[in-house]
Amino acid sequence: MSPSSLLAALAVAMLGNLLSVWFNPWVLNFWSTTSRARLDKRIAKLQALQVEASQTWHFSDSEWEIFRLIHAGAAAVLGFLQFLFFTGLFSASGNSNGVNAQSLDVLNRIIIVVVTWLAAGTTFVTVSLLGRIRNRATTLHSPAAVEDLKTEIERLLRKRQPTTSDE
Repeated sequence: MSPSSLLAALAVAMLGNLLSVWFNPWVLNFWSTTSRARLDKRIAKLQALQVEASQTWHFSDSEWEIFRLIHAGAAAVLGFLQFLFFTGLFSASGNSNGVNAQSLDVLNRIIIVVVTWLAAGTTFVTVSLLGRIRNRATTLHSPAAVEDLKTEIERLLRKRQPTTSDE
């Protein structure tokens, strides 16, 4: 594997980790407190989620175990497919059949870079969707998460109320 492809893979991994922060509820709640309009919008969203959570069933321990196994299995399959894809891509562009990576023409190198970035982007989107599915299921079907949601709404409502220094 060439150093440039290793650096590209590292850059994509770092970008994915940085962007995944935006799916974190803590970041969303903090961002909502920076303006009154965002705070009102976040409170409305959490209240709608609380209503939806109160109308759904809660998972039993065995259902949670099944959900976790399915989620872990989907992530493992995704990781294995990505490993196979990159292994095939780099072996095809490397030293197979006596072809050196330096002897590839420019078009082949461009195709390899574009396909690599498309695969990395697809992987990022898929992992993000898996995370959102897990977070939503946890919020809707866990009694502890429903209580945490209620506590967070109350905390945000207190931030919305004017303090004595604001009056």
